[in-house]
Amino acid sequence: MGDVFAVVCGAATLVGTPPNLALQRVFQQTFPEAPGISFGLWFVMALPITLVMLGVIWALLTQVFFRASSHLKVDRGIIDEEYRKVLGREPGEGGLKAALLGSTSHKVTQLATRPVLMVPMGSGSDWGDNQES
Repeated sequence: MGDVFAVVCGAATLVGTPPNLALQRVFQQTFPEAPGISFGLWFVMALPITLVMLGVIWALLTQVFFRASSHLKVDRGIIDEEYRKVLGREPGEGGLKAALLGSTSHKVTQLATRPVLMVPMGSGSDWGDNQES
């Protein structure tokens, strides 16, 4: 479920998803006399949409697709006992810290190991224009 929220939140920033940058470049090429789309301008435009999308997705996931049955009652003691068996510690002993550290290290590893390809977009690129021959 965290990946769903990460994808939606990525749309809030210009560099969060590749299509956002592609749209920025297409807009720049299509309307060269118009002011460009900056990071801040994109964020101001996309943040309200992203917040609404997060609310709708949360409601769909928790109230429609994965709704807990109203007659389902679980004893908290059973959950705590299973937690101790699986993780070897009491509930609340660094669980959030471990989850955040694991998630962050996983994403950093993904970013560090994926290949980086930088290709100039379009013939109007100034990459290499300033290089001496």
